[in-house]
Amino acid sequence: MNAKKILSRRQCESTTFLFKQFLKIIEDLKREHDVAYKKLYENLPAEYAPILNVANYFDLDKMSHLRKRILDLGNETMRSNDTELDNFTISFVFKD
Repeated sequence: MNAKKILSRRQCESTTFLFKQFLKIIEDLKREHDVAYKKLYENLPAEYAPILNVANYFDLDKMSHLRKRILDLGNETMRSNDTELDNFTISFVFKD
């Protein structure tokens, strides 16, 4: 059993879980943003629509940008963890 490989895989799984949760959070934020803007469009006079259009920054491009940043940071973290593990000798001691 290769202890370093097991630890590396476990770190990778934890990091992947973490950035998947970040992706879910930005999806939640996008949904909330869209609901709030829908209420604004429905309740403000029509002449304010152009102003709302300008202010509505949380579009698909922004979502793609945030998603890419989260994935890039997660992947960089996993690479960094693997590099860091190379500085250590790792072994397991099992309890009876």
